[in-house]
Amino acid sequence: EAHNNNITIDCNGTRIQADDLNDPITGEAVFSIVRNGVIIKNCNMSHYRAAISIDFDINNTLLYNNTFSLIRDAAITVSSASQNLTVVENNFTNSSNAIANGTVINIGAAIGRGLVNLNFSHNKISLFQRGLELINTGNHTIINNTIIDSTLFGILLSNSSNNTLMFNNISNNTEGIIISSGNLRNITLPDLNCTEPF
Repeated sequence: EAHNNNITIDCNGTRIQADDLNDPITGEAVFSIVRNGVIIKNCNMSHYRAAISIDFDINNTLLYNNTFSLIRDAAITVSSASQNLTVVENNFTNSSNAIANGTVINIGAAIGRGLVNLNFSHNKISLFQRGLELINTGNHTIINNTIIDSTLFGILLSNSSNNTLMFNNISNNTEGIIISSGNLRNITLPDLNCTEPF
Protein backbone atom coordinates (compact mmCIF):
# COMPACT_ATOMS: atom_id res chain seq x y z
CA GLU A 1 0.00 0.00 0.00
CA ALA A 2 1.01 3.60 -0.58
CA HIS A 3 0.85 4.93 3.01
CA ASN A 4 2.22 8.45 2.57
CA ASN A 5 0.85 11.51 0.81
CA ASN A 6 2.67 12.98 -2.19
CA ILE A 7 4.99 10.10 -3.03
CA THR A 8 6.30 8.81 -6.35
CA ILE A 9 6.78 5.12 -7.06
CA ASP A 10 9.01 4.72 -10.12
CA CYS A 11 9.59 1.10 -11.12
CA ASN A 12 12.05 2.07 -13.88
CA GLY A 13 10.59 -0.62 -16.15
CA THR A 14 10.84 -3.42 -13.58
CA ARG A 15 8.52 -6.37 -14.21
CA ILE A 16 6.27 -7.19 -11.25
CA GLN A 17 4.54 -10.52 -11.69
CA ALA A 18 2.31 -12.66 -9.49
CA ASP A 19 3.21 -16.32 -9.09
CA ASP A 20 -0.28 -17.55 -9.95
CA LEU A 21 -2.92 -15.60 -11.86
CA ASN A 22 -5.75 -17.53 -10.16
CA ASP A 23 -4.40 -17.31 -6.59
CA PRO A 24 -6.72 -14.99 -4.59
CA ILE A 25 -3.85 -13.96 -2.31
CA THR A 26 -0.77 -13.48 -4.47
CA GLY A 27 -2.95 -12.27 -7.32
CA GLU A 28 -4.29 -9.22 -5.47
CA ALA A 29 -3.38 -5.61 -6.29
CA VAL A 30 0.25 -4.68 -6.69
CA PHE A 31 -0.52 -1.20 -5.39
CA SER A 32 -3.38 -0.24 -3.10
CA ILE A 33 -3.57 3.54 -3.01
CA VAL A 34 -4.77 4.92 0.33
CA ARG A 35 -3.17 8.40 0.28
CA ASN A 36 -3.37 11.62 -1.73
CA GLY A 37 -0.92 12.76 -4.40
CA VAL A 38 0.47 9.32 -5.32
CA ILE A 39 2.32 8.88 -8.63
CA ILE A 40 2.95 5.37 -10.01
CA LYS A 41 5.02 5.24 -13.18
CA ASN A 42 7.15 3.02 -15.39
CA CYS A 43 5.88 -0.25 -13.88
CA ASN A 44 5.35 -3.49 -15.82
CA MET A 45 2.66 -5.49 -13.99
CA SER A 46 1.37 -8.89 -15.05
CA HIS A 47 -0.54 -11.97 -13.86
CA TYR A 48 -2.60 -10.19 -11.21
CA ARG A 49 -6.30 -10.22 -10.47
CA ALA A 50 -6.12 -6.42 -10.09
CA ALA A 51 -2.94 -4.41 -10.55
CA ILE A 52 -3.86 -1.03 -9.03
CA SER A 53 -6.73 -0.51 -6.61
CA ILE A 54 -8.10 2.79 -5.29
CA ASP A 55 -10.56 1.99 -2.51
CA PHE A 56 -10.74 5.15 -0.42
CA ASP A 57 -11.58 8.83 -0.99
CA ILE A 58 -8.24 9.68 -2.60
CA ASN A 59 -7.30 12.83 -4.54
CA ASN A 60 -4.73 13.68 -7.19
CA THR A 61 -3.41 10.30 -8.34
CA LEU A 62 -1.25 9.94 -11.47
CA LEU A 63 -0.68 6.62 -13.27
CA TYR A 64 1.89 7.20 -16.02
CA ASN A 65 3.65 4.98 -18.56
CA ASN A 66 2.77 1.66 -16.94
CA THR A 67 2.21 -1.67 -18.69
CA PHE A 68 -0.55 -4.02 -17.54
CA SER A 69 -0.61 -7.50 -19.08
CA LEU A 70 -2.43 -10.77 -18.45
CA ILE A 71 -4.71 -9.20 -15.82
CA ARG A 72 -7.54 -11.44 -14.66
CA ASP A 73 -10.19 -8.99 -13.33
CA ALA A 74 -9.28 -5.33 -13.87
CA ALA A 75 -5.94 -3.60 -14.36
CA ILE A 76 -7.16 -0.48 -12.54
CA THR A 77 -10.14 -0.40 -10.19
CA VAL A 78 -11.63 2.65 -8.53
CA SER A 79 -14.44 1.94 -6.11
CA SER A 80 -14.63 5.11 -4.04
CA ALA A 81 -15.58 8.78 -4.25
CA SER A 82 -12.09 9.91 -5.25
CA GLN A 83 -11.19 12.98 -7.31
CA ASN A 84 -8.65 13.92 -9.96
CA LEU A 85 -7.29 10.63 -11.29
CA THR A 86 -4.96 10.99 -14.28
CA VAL A 87 -4.18 7.88 -16.36
CA VAL A 88 -1.78 8.76 -19.18
CA GLU A 89 0.33 6.78 -21.68
CA ASN A 90 -0.33 3.35 -20.20
CA ASN A 91 -0.54 0.08 -22.14
CA PHE A 92 -3.20 -2.46 -21.16
CA THR A 93 -2.96 -5.77 -23.00
CA ASN A 94 -4.37 -9.21 -22.44
CA SER A 95 -4.98 -12.40 -24.35
CA SER A 96 -7.95 -14.72 -24.35
CA ASN A 97 -5.92 -17.56 -22.86
CA ALA A 98 -5.28 -15.44 -19.76
CA ILE A 99 -8.87 -16.05 -18.69
CA ALA A 100 -9.09 -19.34 -16.86
CA ASN A 101 -12.83 -19.15 -16.17
CA GLY A 102 -15.37 -17.72 -18.60
CA THR A 103 -17.23 -16.04 -15.74
CA VAL A 104 -14.32 -13.72 -14.92
CA ILE A 105 -15.08 -10.05 -15.58
CA ASN A 106 -11.99 -8.91 -17.44
CA ILE A 107 -11.66 -5.11 -17.76
CA GLY A 108 -8.84 -2.78 -18.72
CA ALA A 109 -9.95 -0.01 -16.35
CA ALA A 110 -13.05 -0.12 -14.14
CA ILE A 111 -14.00 3.29 -12.81
CA GLY A 112 -17.01 3.41 -10.51
CA ARG A 113 -18.81 4.59 -7.42
CA GLY A 114 -18.39 8.31 -7.53
CA LEU A 115 -14.98 9.15 -8.99
CA VAL A 116 -14.97 12.76 -10.21
CA ASN A 117 -12.55 14.20 -12.78
CA LEU A 118 -10.81 11.38 -14.59
CA ASN A 119 -8.30 12.33 -17.29
CA PHE A 120 -7.79 9.16 -19.34
CA SER A 121 -5.57 9.96 -22.31
CA HIS A 122 -3.03 8.47 -24.73
CA ASN A 123 -3.59 4.94 -23.42
CA LYS A 124 -3.89 1.71 -25.38
CA ILE A 125 -6.27 -1.06 -24.28
CA SER A 126 -6.34 -4.29 -26.25
CA LEU A 127 -7.60 -7.86 -25.95
CA PHE A 128 -9.75 -7.43 -22.83
CA GLN A 129 -13.39 -8.45 -22.53
CA ARG A 130 -14.25 -4.85 -21.57
CA GLY A 131 -12.08 -1.86 -22.37
CA LEU A 132 -13.00 1.14 -20.20
CA GLU A 133 -15.98 1.00 -17.85
CA LEU A 134 -17.39 4.17 -16.21
CA ILE A 135 -20.27 3.50 -13.80
CA ASN A 136 -21.91 5.98 -11.39
CA THR A 137 -19.24 8.61 -12.08
CA GLY A 138 -18.89 11.88 -13.95
CA ASN A 139 -16.88 14.83 -15.26
CA HIS A 140 -14.35 12.79 -17.20
CA THR A 141 -12.16 13.52 -20.21
CA ILE A 142 -11.34 10.52 -22.40
CA ILE A 143 -9.05 11.62 -25.24
CA ASN A 144 -6.58 10.16 -27.74
CA ASN A 145 -6.92 6.56 -26.61
CA THR A 146 -6.84 3.38 -28.65
CA ILE A 147 -9.27 0.67 -27.50
CA ILE A 148 -9.23 -2.39 -29.72
CA ASP A 149 -10.11 -6.09 -29.84
CA SER A 150 -12.45 -6.17 -26.83
CA THR A 151 -14.74 -9.18 -26.87
CA LEU A 152 -17.66 -7.28 -25.29
CA PHE A 153 -17.23 -3.50 -25.64
CA GLY A 154 -14.70 -0.70 -25.98
CA ILE A 155 -16.27 1.85 -23.60
CA LEU A 156 -19.29 1.62 -21.28
CA LEU A 157 -20.89 4.73 -19.79
CA SER A 158 -23.57 3.83 -17.27
CA ASN A 159 -25.19 6.46 -15.06
CA SER A 160 -22.25 8.69 -15.94
CA SER A 161 -22.72 12.34 -16.90
CA ASN A 162 -20.68 15.34 -18.08
CA ASN A 163 -18.09 13.36 -20.02
CA THR A 164 -16.06 14.31 -23.08
CA LEU A 165 -14.71 11.63 -25.44
CA MET A 166 -12.47 13.02 -28.20
CA PHE A 167 -10.00 11.69 -30.79
CA ASN A 168 -10.31 8.07 -29.63
CA ASN A 169 -9.75 5.08 -31.91
CA ILE A 170 -12.29 2.44 -30.90
CA SER A 171 -12.16 -0.45 -33.33
CA ASN A 172 -12.49 -4.21 -33.76
CA ASN A 173 -14.55 -4.55 -30.56
CA THR A 174 -17.82 -6.50 -30.45
CA GLU A 175 -19.52 -3.21 -29.50
CA GLY A 176 -17.80 0.17 -29.63
CA ILE A 177 -19.43 2.47 -27.08
CA ILE A 178 -22.38 1.57 -24.85
CA ILE A 179 -24.28 4.44 -23.22
CA SER A 180 -26.90 3.15 -20.82
CA SER A 181 -29.12 3.83 -17.83
CA GLY A 182 -29.58 6.58 -15.34
CA ASN A 183 -28.35 10.14 -15.47
CA LEU A 184 -26.50 10.56 -18.77
CA ARG A 185 -26.33 14.32 -19.28
CA ASN A 186 -23.85 16.28 -21.38
CA ILE A 187 -21.86 13.60 -23.15
CA THR A 188 -19.69 15.00 -25.94
CA LEU A 189 -18.34 12.72 -28.68
CA PRO A 190 -16.53 14.85 -31.33
CA ASP A 191 -13.89 13.49 -33.71
CA LEU A 192 -14.52 9.89 -32.84
CA ASN A 193 -13.21 6.95 -34.87
CA CYS A 194 -15.52 4.13 -33.88
CA THR A 195 -16.00 1.20 -36.25
CA GLU A 196 -18.64 -0.59 -34.18
CA PRO A 197 -22.24 0.42 -33.42
CA PHE A 198 -23.14 2.44 -30.34
